[in-house]
Amino acid sequence: MLLRLFIKNLVLVETCEILFQPGFTVITGETGAGKSIILSSLSLLLGQRQDSSLIRQGASSSSIEATFNIPKVLPLLDEAGITYDDSQEVTIRRELLASGKSRAFVNDQVVQLSLLKKLAPFLIEVSGQHAHIELTQHGKPMDILDCYADSPIEPFQESYRNLLALKKLKSDFRLEKQALIRKIETAEREIEEIEKINPQEGEDDELFKEYSELATISQSVEQLVEIVLILDGTSLSDIGRAKNLLERLGQKNESFQATAATFKEAYSQLQQITFELNRTIESNEDSQERFTQLDERLKALHQLKKKYGPTLQDVIDWKEKQKDALKTMLGQDVSEEELDEKLAHCEAITSKHAKALSDARQLASARFSAAITDELHQLNMPSALFEVGFMPQERSSSGDEAVQFWLTPNRGESKVLIQEAASGGEIARLWLAIKCVMMGKNPVGTILFDEVDANIGGQTATVVGRKLKELGKSCQVLAVSHFAQVASHADAHLCIQKVEHDMRTTTHIRHLDSQEKREEELNRMKGLSPVAELVV
Repeated sequence: MLLRLFIKNLVLVETCEILFQPGFTVITGETGAGKSIILSSLSLLLGQRQDSSLIRQGASSSSIEATFNIPKVLPLLDEAGITYDDSQEVTIRRELLASGKSRAFVNDQVVQLSLLKKLAPFLIEVSGQHAHIELTQHGKPMDILDCYADSPIEPFQESYRNLLALKKLKSDFRLEKQALIRKIETAEREIEEIEKINPQEGEDDELFKEYSELATISQSVEQLVEIVLILDGTSLSDIGRAKNLLERLGQKNESFQATAATFKEAYSQLQQITFELNRTIESNEDSQERFTQLDERLKALHQLKKKYGPTLQDVIDWKEKQKDALKTMLGQDVSEEELDEKLAHCEAITSKHAKALSDARQLASARFSAAITDELHQLNMPSALFEVGFMPQERSSSGDEAVQFWLTPNRGESKVLIQEAASGGEIARLWLAIKCVMMGKNPVGTILFDEVDANIGGQTATVVGRKLKELGKSCQVLAVSHFAQVASHADAHLCIQKVEHDMRTTTHIRHLDSQEKREEELNRMKGLSPVAELVV
């Protein structure tokens, strides 16, 4: 329930404090007097975005403060760390700055606007001139019917959330299983690759040393081959014949004997050199196969180090690590049977709750339809017929069906969906009828109707006034109205008037606390007294 509203420097209001009481309070005044200020003030307190144009001209800031008595918001305050006393009163303040910034407070503690928006559904329901359009919004008829029927929607939604969670778990499980299989295949492939080559610690260094030596020898042999070719090109056999000729000359002439002996020794050395060179070349041909083997082995080891290294020891360690991982992965339970059993059980429970929800809606729909139809008859729609319809839909968080509201405004006409109804007055009355039928079930303690009597006639306005008074017995009702027929049924009356003083216009909000003052305002609304603004 709204207990108090304080407004400072908002639009035409300079300073104003309003104390509210239970029941039905009507708010009246001339068009343009500022009746919407109360609506704007409460909307700001409920988390509406800052609007600097609302700050009174000449003021640097504006302040709005309201006190509510709503025990239902206390858990939200506990979550937000907001302190409160035993009175269970909640005071919300909003300060608007001309710079475009604003601050919000709950019980004098700074809060974010998001908290105000969370509190709003429990504090006050604002039904503006077009609030009845909510009836055409998807899901709203279902919410209304579930609230009326006290439908067991919470057990269904809890079970449905569990079902979705299990389905996601199964989906994730399959993805994880596929990923596990890929990991196992990768580990097996890497282990096989490393074991096939079977590297040994330090092997690459030893092999490279041998490879380098063989490479050096190979380069030398190329030069030896060239030498042998030169020697072969010179022909040792020709040199041998020359040696023989020189020896024969030495036998005939002693002066050639020393030369012949030296030639013979040189020839013998050339033969030995050629033999040694050929033997070295032949032995290198045998080591060439070893050189090729070393080259291939070193390349294989290099590839392993490139993938799993940088050292051979790292490669060996990686193989052992993959063996341990493979052992762990192969030991995991990848069976889906238990998960499938849980899923099937949850689907059965969810279907059970969905049927109970559908049955509750079906059972309540007839009573709700009859109650709304009766209210419409009382609101000067004597031939109207209201019906609740159901349309099967794929299961969602709201159940297995969509709820539709149908209206037959007049006898002989076809029924139409609410969103297809043409008359704003008919829909406005239907909205009020729903509020009356839902008395005592609304979680909010205060309802503010902004011109609830729009699009209706004078006779209907009398009925609307009685309905608002009746509704005020179950919750606090505030209503902005232009009809005296509505205002006359109010338990309390607020009058909005403009006052001119020192070339400035100010809006005053005052309680009409006597029957005489109320009669005066009612006569003005009926056109029985002259219209005049207060001039101070």
